[in-house]
This record gives sequence, structure tokens and C-alpha cells, in this order.
Amino acid sequence: HNLKTSLFNVNTSFIKLVEQLLAKQSKISNFEWKLNFNNINNWENISNKIKINCYRILQESIQNINKYAKATKVEVEFFKKDENLVLTIKDNGLGYNSKIKNKGIGQKNILSRVKSLNGKVEFISNIGSGTEVKVSIPM
Repeated sequence: HNLKTSLFNVNTSFIKLVEQLLAKQSKISNFEWKLNFNNINNWENISNKIKINCYRILQESIQNINKYAKATKVEVEFFKKDENLVLTIKDNGLGYNSKIKNKGIGQKNILSRVKSLNGKVEFISNIGSGTEVKVSIPM
């Protein structure tokens, strides 16, 4: 479940790790991707626990996109709002009925990770209009 903390040492750029993940996964499912790190300048000050979980949440979301969404575009954004780190992952894929209570294992894993950080997560989707995963974590 946990990514080796050694990946997130002082010499490794979190931004580079995220870019590499998106580049590699986009080749698998042939989607274009866009990544924004708005108003967060010093990732060194963000705890490894938060970075590891954000990376894993992104990984899980992209796996869901690859398996189910048939998306051609994926947009990932990290930004600071108030005292929270916000991560949004949007795709233009098939979407699904997010009102259905039955969550898959991927969503359960994301919920579990967010809960462990005392954060909040929202899954926004409708059939035919893509999906957005919105995570907010206190810093």
C-alpha cells in the first residue's frame, strides 16, 4: 500500500515523479495530459506522508481511467486553498453514475488514503461527461 519513502527523499522532485507517472500511463491508454502545480512553490515543506498518498491516489485514479474511462484527455492539478492541499484529477472519458453507492476497490482505496490524512474526497461524474476526483487534505 505504501510507496517507498525513499522515493520521496530530498533529492527526488515530487513534480518529476508525477510527470513520469503521467507520461508513462498516457502511453498505455493513449491520452493527452496536462499537469498544473498552481501556487505551491515548496514541495520540500509538505510531508512525505501527504506526497506518498497523493501519488498513490493519482496512481489509482489513472488506473481507473485506463481500465474504464476511455479518456483522451486527463488534467491533474495541485493547488493550495486556505490551509489545504487540493488535488483534482479530471478526465473526458465515459463517466459513470456517481450517485450509485457501490464503490469499486479503486475508490475504496482512495477513500481510505484520504481518510488517513483527515481529508475529504469527492467523486463527480455523470455518464457521458467524464469524471473528476477532488481531494482536499489539511497541510
